[in-house]
Amino acid sequence: MNNIDIMDEHRLSHVKALFDEARRMDAAARQEAETDFDYYHGRQWSDAELAEFRRRGQPAVTFNLVRAKVEALCGVEENTQTSPRAWPRTPADEAAASVATDTLRFVADINRFDKTRVDVLRDMLVGGSGAALIEVEAGGAGGRPDIRVRRLRWENFFHDPFSRESDFSDARYLGTAQWLDAGDLLALYGEAARDALEGAFSADDGFADRPRSAWADSRRRRVLAVEMYHREGGVWRHAVFTGGGLIRCGDSPSRDADGAPACPIEAVSAYIGRDNARYGVVRDMRSPQDEINRRRSRLLHMLHTRQMFRREGALTTRNPGELRQALSRPDGEVVLAANAVWGQDIGIIDNGVEAAGQGELLTEAKAFLDRLGPTPALVGRDGEETAASGRAVLARQQAGMAELATLFSAHNDWVLRVYRQVWARARQFWTAPMFVRVTDDVGAARFIRLNEPVVDADGVPLIDPVSGAPLQRTRLAETGVDLVVERAPFAATTQFEEFRTLAELAGRGVPVPPKLLILASSLSNKETLLRALEPPPAEPAPEVDALADAEIRRLKAEAAERLARAEKLLAEARKAAR
Repeated sequence: MNNIDIMDEHRLSHVKALFDEARRMDAAARQEAETDFDYYHGRQWSDAELAEFRRRGQPAVTFNLVRAKVEALCGVEENTQTSPRAWPRTPADEAAASVATDTLRFVADINRFDKTRVDVLRDMLVGGSGAALIEVEAGGAGGRPDIRVRRLRWENFFHDPFSRESDFSDARYLGTAQWLDAGDLLALYGEAARDALEGAFSADDGFADRPRSAWADSRRRRVLAVEMYHREGGVWRHAVFTGGGLIRCGDSPSRDADGAPACPIEAVSAYIGRDNARYGVVRDMRSPQDEINRRRSRLLHMLHTRQMFRREGALTTRNPGELRQALSRPDGEVVLAANAVWGQDIGIIDNGVEAAGQGELLTEAKAFLDRLGPTPALVGRDGEETAASGRAVLARQQAGMAELATLFSAHNDWVLRVYRQVWARARQFWTAPMFVRVTDDVGAARFIRLNEPVVDADGVPLIDPVSGAPLQRTRLAETGVDLVVERAPFAATTQFEEFRTLAELAGRGVPVPPKLLILASSLSNKETLLRALEPPPAEPAPEVDALADAEIRRLKAEAAERLARAEKLLAEARKAAR
C-alpha cells in the first residue's frame, strides 16, 4: 500500500468516526424527535391503546391540535414578506449595493427561497433543527454556475453532538447522510464513486430483508452516502464518502468573505437541553395533547355507558347482560319487580360531578396548549378585525408574537446567514460577464449586467496594468456591502387601512383623485384601470384646422416662388456664360 492509500485510509477512518459519533450520541434525541413528528402527523396513540379501543368497540378520538399550532406558526412566516438588501460601505459603493441587492433577489427567486425558509422553520419547530446547503452547480443558463439553496431534510442532517449554540457556530462538523441507489451515486460523482461502492457492498451480507450493515444494502444496491464539512486545524474541509471508501476529500470549495475555506451549511435550532439535545415546540405540546385526547375519549366513554345499583330481587330478570343492553338502547325497557322502587332499590349512579371535573380539566389543557402556539390575534381569529383599524390589528398581532419572538429571531438570523452565503458564492463563482433578470417591478422585468467589460472607443477590452486582468464594471468579487433582511409582516392589513382611510376621506367630500384610490387598493388589474382613466387625445377645433391649412398653403406658395426665382437666376447665369 502506497502513502496515498495510507493517507486515504486515515482520512476515511477519521470522517467515519465523526459520523458514527454523531449518530451514536444523537440517537436518543432523534428518537424523541421522531415521536414529535408522529404527534405532528396525528399518530398520538400507542399500539396497546389502539388495541384496547378496538376491544371496547370505542373510536380512538384524536384532536390533532399540534399540527394546527405548527402550521399557524409557519403561516405567520409565509405571510411575512422578506427581502434582502445590501447597504454600501462607502459612498463609492452605492451603485454596487444596488447590484448586490438585485443579485440576491434573483438567486432567491430561482431557488423559491420563500418556500425553503418555511420548510426549514417547520423542521425547526417539530424536529428541533433545520438546515440548508448553499452550493454551486455547473451547467446553468448560458454557462453560468447556478447557486442553489438546498434544504437538508431533518432526518438526513447530522451535526457535532457537542455543539451548544443555536446557530451551530461552535460545531466541529456538519453534514448530511442519505441512502442512494448505486446508479444515482455514480451519476452524481462519476467513476470516483465506483471503488467506494464496491468497498461498501463487500461489507454487507447481501441477504437481509433490511440492511444489517450500517453502510450498505446489497439486496437493493443502495449505500449510505455521507457529505460532511469538518474543521481540521482551523480549516474547513469537505469529504464525501461511503462505508467502503472516499469519493471526495479536500479543502471546502466554498470560500468566505476573506477567501478562506468555509462551511456552506447553515443550520438553526429552536431549543437546546442540558444534554445538548435539540428539540422544538412540539415537545412541550405532547403532554397537553395527550391529556386532551384521553379526557375527550374518557368523556365520550362516560356518555355512552351507565353505572347502576340494584338490590337483589329488584328486577324480574337475573341476567345483568340484559339490563346493560336495555340501558344502552334509546328505547330500552327495564322491568322492575312488583315491590321495587326506582331510585331506592334500583337506579343509575350519577357521574355528573366526575364528568364536570373531566370537562374542566379538558378546558384547562386546551387553554395551556393555546399558550404554546400563536394567539388568536396573531392568526386573525379573535373576531374583532372587521371593526378595528389595521394598526390596531397589527398592535394585537405584535403582542401575540411576544412569547414566540425568540423562535422567529433565531429563524430570521438563519435567513440572513443564508443570504450571506449566497453573496459569498456569487462573489466567488460569478466572475464572467452575465445578465441577471430582476422581476421586482409588477408587470415588467429588467436586466442588470454583472462583471461588464470596460472597452475603449474601438470596442477593445481594457486591461488592468496592475493585475493584468480585464477591467470590469460591477465586478462582484470587488464589491463590499453589508447585508440586511427587510421584513414586512402583515403588509396587506396596513395596505387595507390606508385604502380605507382614503375611501373615507372621499366619502366625506375630500377631493381624492380616483387614480390615487386605485393605486392604494389591492386590485390585481391596476394597470388596466389606470389606462382606462387616462383621457383620450383631444381633437383639434375646426377653426384651428382652417388656420393650419391656410398656413400650409402660404408656405407652399412662398417655396414655389423662391424656387422659380432661383431657376430664373440660374438660366440668366448660363446665358451670360455663353
